[in-house]
Amino acid sequence: MPRYTNSINELASLLHNIELSRRAGLPNMYYDTQSLLYTEAMDYRESFPPSAFASLYPTQEAWDAHLMDERNVLDAQQIIHTSRWREEIQARDARYMAEQAAAAEMERELFSEREFFGMDGFDPNTTTSFTDYMSTDPPADS
Repeated sequence: MPRYTNSINELASLLHNIELSRRAGLPNMYYDTQSLLYTEAMDYRESFPPSAFASLYPTQEAWDAHLMDERNVLDAQQIIHTSRWREEIQARDARYMAEQAAAAEMERELFSEREFFGMDGFDPNTTTSFTDYMSTDPPADS
């Protein structure tokens, strides 16, 4: 086995990322093909080629079982995500209802029968020293 300057884990990680991006059809995954890591990873791949996809599921029954397992995993994830989504929506709605109730209570207090800012009994002419400000007569000299 040849000696590598990069660890086997780094080489395997790069090969894994290359394979994932290829299978996912990601067109914009660029690698520095001149780097030592890339060169060593390709040498490692030649020494230990990946297994064929068909060897993972050699029969139709094995493939169907794999598909069923994947569907079950997806269904379980969707159930978990849906319940989490419902909890978040219910919490958001509860916060909204509490805010609306607080705003309604504040509005009731501000605009109730009690008049905090009433003008009853308020006369600007009696509260100023210059009470006849609308008169056109000049002020009397004292």
